Amino acid sequence: MKREIKFQGIGDRLKKLREHLKYSREEMSAHFSLTKSGYDRNERGETFPSGDMLIRLAKNFGVSMDWLLFDRGPMYYPEEQKSRETLQALQDAIPEVKELLEYMGRDPLLRYEMLIHFYKYKKEQEKKQ
Repeated sequence: MKREIKFQGIGDRLKKLREHLKYSREEMSAHFSLTKSGYDRNERGETFPSGDMLIRLAKNFGVSMDWLLFDRGPMYYPEEQKSRETLQALQDAIPEVKELLEYMGRDPLLRYEMLIHFYKYKKEQEKKQ
């Protein structure tokens, strides 16, 4: 007897999100601390994403739960969509920025170090004015 797929719509939207982010299945599974096969089952709609995964999707990616769970509204919350569009424009304009942002996405310590450097620079510039 063929197993019934119950969460196919959510799985399809997870796949759409992953492809939109240009992540591999391995990258997505690592982000959620899942095995690749565990993530694949979510994307195929065989299992429902865990509460932790849903929270991370909302907090870390700005994914709208209305969109993911019920297919209502945009993929991202409106303010997150605007930020992502700006980020994408930067990534498309300067290849080095894209590479830096990819590293920062994988390494939170690097992200915080870069932000500290940026805020110090910004403060120095404000003093000069």
